[in-house]
Amino acid sequence: MYLHILSNRTNMIDLYTYNTFNGQQISIALEEMNLEYNVHKIDLFAGEQRSDSFLKINPSGRIPAIIDRQCGDNKSLSLSQTMAILIYLADKSGQFIANNAADRAKTIEWLCFQSADISTNIFNSFLLQSLIKPPQAETAQILRQRAKKFYQVFDQQLAKTKYLVDDNYSIADMSSFAVVHSIHTELPMDEYKNLNRWHQSISKRPAVIRGLSIPL
Repeated sequence: MYLHILSNRTNMIDLYTYNTFNGQQISIALEEMNLEYNVHKIDLFAGEQRSDSFLKINPSGRIPAIIDRQCGDNKSLSLSQTMAILIYLADKSGQFIANNAADRAKTIEWLCFQSADISTNIFNSFLLQSLIKPPQAETAQILRQRAKKFYQVFDQQLAKTKYLVDDNYSIADMSSFAVVHSIHTELPMDEYKNLNRWHQSISKRPAVIRGLSIPL
C-alpha cells in the first residue's frame, strides 16, 4: 500500500482505491467536487485488500473506501460501497445531486441501474475470463454483450437530455461514464450516437482526466 498526497492537510478525506472503474468513480467525483483527499493505493493483485490494516477500514475487503476525518461534529466517518460514497460526497459538497426529491430519486435510479445491470455483468465477465481456471471465455462474452445491450437504454435517455438526469451533470454521469469508458474499446459504442456524444464530452472534462489517472 502506498500513500499519494494531493494535499498536506490532515483533516481531509482518505481514499482507498485501485485502478478499476469502481475506484475511478470516486476519484472522478472527488476531483469534480474539488475536495481535498489523500490516495492510498490498495494493490488488489498483491492481495492488499485482505490485509489486516485494510480490513479494519472495510471488513468486506473491497475498494473503494473512504475515511472522512471531518464529517461534522468533529467525527470521523468510514464508508464503503461506491454508490453510498458518491451520494455522501455529493451531499457533503452540495454538488452534482439535485435538491428536489424527483431528480434526486432519478439520480439514484441511474446509479442503481449502472451498479446492478452493467457493472455486475462486466465484473463477472472479467472474473470468468481472467480469474477462473480454466477461463470461460464464451460465458464471459455473453455477459459483455448483455452489458452492451444496456447501451441502448443510455442512448434513448441521452436522445432526450444532455446528461442522464435532465441537462445537469451529476454523480449518475460520473458513475456510468467510468464503467462505459472502461469497456468502450472492447465494446464500441459507435452505433449509439447519443451515448457516444455523451462519452466524448465527459472524457474531455479536466477533472475526469485527472480522476482516471488515480491512483498513479
